[in-house]
Amino acid sequence: CLCLTSFYMKGIEILKDLNFNEAFKFEEILKKYKDDMSDEQKKVLITEIKLVEKSSAFNPSIFGFFKYNILYISYLRSMIGFGKAATQEAKELSIEVPNYETFYILGRSLLIERKIAELDEVLKDKNFPDGNYKNILKQQREIELKKIAQEEEAKRKKDEKRREKEEMEERQREREEAERRRKTHKHDISGYYEILGVKNTATKEEIKRAFKKKSLEVNLDKYKNDPNEYNKRSKLQMKINKAKDVLTNDKTRRLYDQGVDNEQPHSRDFQNYKYSKGQQTADFEDIFSAFFGGNSFGNSRGSRRTYYYYYG
Repeated sequence: CLCLTSFYMKGIEILKDLNFNEAFKFEEILKKYKDDMSDEQKKVLITEIKLVEKSSAFNPSIFGFFKYNILYISYLRSMIGFGKAATQEAKELSIEVPNYETFYILGRSLLIERKIAELDEVLKDKNFPDGNYKNILKQQREIELKKIAQEEEAKRKKDEKRREKEEMEERQREREEAERRRKTHKHDISGYYEILGVKNTATKEEIKRAFKKKSLEVNLDKYKNDPNEYNKRSKLQMKINKAKDVLTNDKTRRLYDQGVDNEQPHSRDFQNYKYSKGQQTADFEDIFSAFFGGNSFGNSRGSRRTYYYYYG
């Protein structure tokens, strides 16, 4: 155990005789210090000294040698030995006591935090003498870089396997959905291609032209004075709008072609055709039969149903 109190006693007694408060505080702190103090206790003592120094009239601090050459060194050696970073304290120590050991401690702390760029600056510092400590630190830097590279490569491979698994599962879901659709549903599950009068191979431009043509055929302006007819045609226009929106969007069209219609009726594009919002959608087959003739699905009226499919 260091007999620090007796080592500093003469100076402390002189300052006490001069009635300096720092002397009394220094004596109190020295009595608290033990060689076997925990790192947390040392950190508390360092903080206590810093608080005293803020209001001290001494410059440099009377605590300087004890704080840096005993407390800091002891604290940092222990922290680094346990693989724990203490970079702020290590920086302070390397500034106040610049030598091979303090720079080495700072470098080790930066390595623990994997702050390689800052470590490189320490290695370049002219106050860090060349020698075994610097060489060891350089070797440890290379080892850490290899470790980082290995970890990044392992993570990349893990992420790649995860993506491959997700893609495989997605392809499997698509195959199962296609098989389900093939067995259960018609290709044009909501009649969007049929209401626009286009094939399922139609391009976006063909679909847009068909949309304009059908909207002109509905011709809402012509029936402004006939509420019943206007209401029927408004509902039809709403269906035409929905068909156009679903089929001109790559994602929703792909889902629709797979037997999924997760779009809600809306009238975004029909603003150009003076569509009146807030009206409900009628059954598609009723609308289609009323304006384009015949039963579009070849079913009896008593068995007509409109299907919507949603992903959970």
